[in-house]
Amino acid sequence: NKAIADGKVYVFTTGGVEPDVKIKRLFKTSDGRLRVVSDNPDKALYPDEILSAEDAANVYVVGRVIDRSGRGGL
Repeated sequence: NKAIADGKVYVFTTGGVEPDVKIKRLFKTSDGRLRVVSDNPDKALYPDEILSAEDAANVYVVGRVIDRSGRGGL
């Protein structure tokens, strides 16, 4: 697993029976959990997620997003 810098955007997969591929901001907590945050302002549709330390250990970081095309920015 690659090192995570708080607040940066990553492409990552989650573990489990049906793994997901996501592009989100990641924040580490002091107790080993991982906060997953969408840049989408509609928090009703895209709420923050908190992964347990166990689930966070099964996250595979594909890479950090360093650029974006179109409106907005990282």
